[in-house]
Amino acid sequence: MATDPATSRLSNLPTAMEMGDADRVRQLTKEGRWQIIEGDSAELFDGETLKGWWALSDQWTVQDGQIVCPTSEQIHFAISEIVIDEPFQLRYEVSALERSHGDGKMVGFVDAAGYNMLVALDDDEPHTIQIDSGRKFFDESGIYGPWQREVAADLQMQIGKWYDVVCTVDGSNFTVSTGDVELSHPFEPEFPVFIWLEVQRTGAKYRGLRILKL
Repeated sequence: MATDPATSRLSNLPTAMEMGDADRVRQLTKEGRWQIIEGDSAELFDGETLKGWWALSDQWTVQDGQIVCPTSEQIHFAISEIVIDEPFQLRYEVSALERSHGDGKMVGFVDAAGYNMLVALDDDEPHTIQIDSGRKFFDESGIYGPWQREVAADLQMQIGKWYDVVCTVDGSNFTVSTGDVELSHPFEPEFPVFIWLEVQRTGAKYRGLRILKL
């Protein structure tokens, strides 16, 4: 069986993103390895192409002004080339292509020292939103952990419905809100912070990805 491109490259992510060495990350951003946001805001998606995203598999496409990753048996990642060097909000919309227990439609955040925050809608427990946090990124098998977890129930995610999500990194805490559900977890990041999209098996669509500095 052929190895999925995403799976085969997961273990290279810490090296590719230079996580775990904050001084090295800052130096690489100064050298242009990553694009630091200029001004008070930035659009992470132009509505037409995947420009500015490093997709770890060919499953990521743009359709009707949306970033789409279809249902499959794999976990798929796309990393933004834009990094944020001060407190900020990420606003985006997400929609499920299908729903299944144990699957998730996610956005992840990792700081220059390798500490992660992962927002998951409808993941391990049905009808939930959750924050996973941990310092370890990806191991040789492409598995991340160990994690701490904050969970709120009763999101009631529906197929085809768009959900507005606001993630706030204020320098002390990480907060995610869908309007009806809000969660918070301590997070004192080493800036800059990187963002990635993650889809587990049942597929998702994203749009309106926008950064606002605080």
